[in-house]
Amino acid sequence: MTSQSEAPHISGRATAAVGALALAMVAAGCTPPALLAVNEGSDASMHGRYEEALQDYDHAIALDPMLSTAHCARGEVLSKMKRYKDATLSFRQCISLNPRDLEGKASLAIALLLDCDYAGAQVALDDFDRSKSTHPRVLANAEWVRVRLKRAAALGGRCLPESEVEAL
Repeated sequence: MTSQSEAPHISGRATAAVGALALAMVAAGCTPPALLAVNEGSDASMHGRYEEALQDYDHAIALDPMLSTAHCARGEVLSKMKRYKDATLSFRQCISLNPRDLEGKASLAIALLLDCDYAGAQVALDDFDRSKSTHPRVLANAEWVRVRLKRAAALGGRCLPESEVEAL
């Protein structure tokens, strides 16, 4: 049995097929248990119940370790909990499962920046930039990282205080 970190690579075509099957099941009124757990986690997160959301996302991942959406959602809630190192791991897993997940790439750059890993944030931002996204929200997230990386460089690479991160 392979561990989560040793999960075999699935081709983009297979990932797309799995995603299409999941959407067809949902449209037919048959939601896979892992997607139900992700939906429950999203609801809990939206209402500020982050510990509960984290449990739901962990449950979804236990049911389907290859569900990149669950890993990305887990990273988002971990970021809200200010657990940036853990969030980074979740975003990396999300991207390894779905290299086309541009929101995951932008979120990885944000988590690395908030963890004061400016070199890692720049690498993640460069990876994101190579994707040439045109999605406005994802582009706004990348620009958010760019501005803060410039500010950190101007301050000699020191960790930006939370008040400065939010104020910029």
